[in-house]
Amino acid sequence: MSNAHEAAVDSEIADASAAYAKAFSAREFYRKNTNGFQAAERLVYAEDTLADALSALKVAEAEYTGWSRFYLVVTSAGHVHSSRSCSSCRPTT
Repeated sequence: MSNAHEAAVDSEIADASAAYAKAFSAREFYRKNTNGFQAAERLVYAEDTLADALSALKVAEAEYTGWSRFYLVVTSAGHVHSSRSCSSCRPTT
């Protein structure tokens, strides 16, 4: 397997993950804001979009076969993690 393939799969996973996060946020918004014109239809659409996004994410993640990944920590004493399981690894770092 080539680095180009691995990068393409990681990009696909990142895009699918972003779409899932966006769909999740939309669904949560319409769950909390169910009053008003067409609110029920918007909630159903958001739930359908979320289901589609989850399906696309699962397909993308199925392509990952375990190659090494590295995560740059962008603090003042920046360093690299080999996984996101370290307790010092946060979304803001």
